[in-house]
Amino acid sequence: MKKAVLLDVDHVSKSFILSKQRQSELILEAVSLQVQTHQFISTIGSSGVGKSTLLRMIAGIIQPSYGAITFDGNLVTAPNRRMSMVFQNFALFPWLTVR
Repeated sequence: MKKAVLLDVDHVSKSFILSKQRQSELILEAVSLQVQTHQFISTIGSSGVGKSTLLRMIAGIIQPSYGAITFDGNLVTAPNRRMSMVFQNFALFPWLTVR
């Protein structure tokens, strides 16, 4: 039985204009992925490669420069109440420890 595609990132690219140089800098280029219902994925990579930028686009916080993102069949153009983003950062609860 084929699972439904929940998230579709289709050839998404993102550029930002650098204020000092007034030049466009390409952050992500032609990223594509599909996540099926009940599938678990993770995004890993070195610092500065665009992981957070991709997650912000998926969450609808920022828009891609090119390409399209759909969630549950709907184009992502704004933040979606059915999505959230939590970064792995100890500063979220600095008073908590593993112990």
